[in-house]
Amino acid sequence: MLPVLFAAIMALPMYPLNPVQQDTLEVQSLHFSAGINGPNGVTSIAPDISVKYEILVAHPFVVRPSMEIQYGKVDGALFPEGNLTTITLATDLIYYRGTDHLTGYIGSGVAYSSYSFNPTDLAADSLVDNFGVTDVDVKRTVGYRITMGLRYQKAYSLEFGVTEMRPLFSYKSRFTSKQYAEYTYKSRMSNVRFTLGYLFPLRLF
Repeated sequence: MLPVLFAAIMALPMYPLNPVQQDTLEVQSLHFSAGINGPNGVTSIAPDISVKYEILVAHPFVVRPSMEIQYGKVDGALFPEGNLTTITLATDLIYYRGTDHLTGYIGSGVAYSSYSFNPTDLAADSLVDNFGVTDVDVKRTVGYRITMGLRYQKAYSLEFGVTEMRPLFSYKSRFTSKQYAEYTYKSRMSNVRFTLGYLFPLRLF
């Protein structure tokens, strides 16, 4: 994975043949994107939609808060089957270089994910019958991400990103209304994401 990331970084047009001295991005933009997350050992391929607010703080740096929603199926051998909806809030610092025609950028930041897990009926019945588990939850967690992308004509984007998360799967066995046991197991979700996007400039008055 690291050689692929390094090759992608080197391929970005960070230093174009005819660099411009002025900023090539809008001061503020809304960036909508959609794409897929690859399988990560816990979930299958999952669709991804996101909205990002980009603000140019100082050439050539952009701060980008974002919200993403992903929907996938848990199919790993270590965890019960079910549907997993993930909402991720992130803030990235982006470094860009290019022209109005083509811009390359790379960034990294912190991400915070919350999860909603719904096991299948078969998995839920198996957990109750075999282990006495009545509830399965995925804990919220904080991770990090790396993003690389290309932007065409200041409006269209193609992005590749890697997000590293290690949430806990929590299993509860309830004995009475006041007595229960809880067990947690750490998972690793290294999501590789490909998205296409469109930017809407926000004009300042």
